Amino acid sequence: MNAVKIEEYADVTGFYAGKDFDVSEGDALYEFIKKYHQDGGGYLDTYKAFDHDHQNEATPGDRRFYDILCKYVDDRKNDRNADPELMSLLGFLDDQPDDFILNPKYIVDEDGNKVPDQKWHLLISWYARKILKKSKERFYDDTEDIEKYPISHYARCKTDVPFYCPELWLWIAEKAADGKYLTTDDLIRYYESAIAERKGSGDKAWKTECWEKVKAVVADPKA
Repeated sequence: MNAVKIEEYADVTGFYAGKDFDVSEGDALYEFIKKYHQDGGGYLDTYKAFDHDHQNEATPGDRRFYDILCKYVDDRKNDRNADPELMSLLGFLDDQPDDFILNPKYIVDEDGNKVPDQKWHLLISWYARKILKKSKERFYDDTEDIEKYPISHYARCKTDVPFYCPELWLWIAEKAADGKYLTTDDLIRYYESAIAERKGSGDKAWKTECWEKVKAVVADPKA
């Protein structure tokens, strides 16, 4: 498989910065998340650091990530105290409200667990974390042991698709659906494939197809 190039997901995440997570009860994605969202780990673990009811369950690395973003939010409120490196690094978040970054919306699943906003999943838990990992030494005190704050699963774009979580893929597909490159029929197939995958009876080939269609939408200036 070909590795995903950084400019590919940079362009894609830029496209989705202008999209909303406007999912409500009865929507296909809402119902999917309630029943079939990914098992624990990944962004669900990261979210614990942002959820005041569960911050004590978050890992040191996730708490550190939250603290970094708190500093970013504080700095951008007062330009005189802004950290130029951090502001530049996370500049793609400038149009996002503070609540989006630090207190994201969520859906409650069938077991009563909070599942955060998929836009937050993409831009904060996945992309901002990936950017910070590339320059993580800047964001830790010299006396800290960086290796005890692992972020490794945010750096694994080693296959032909950059994401693994089915609910993130479905939100990405819905927001890119334009009737030309990515159609309603595609969305129906993706939902069927995602449900089958979560039930253990499907394959993941649909994600490769979806990624190619999403890139086509992003690359089209008329999209």
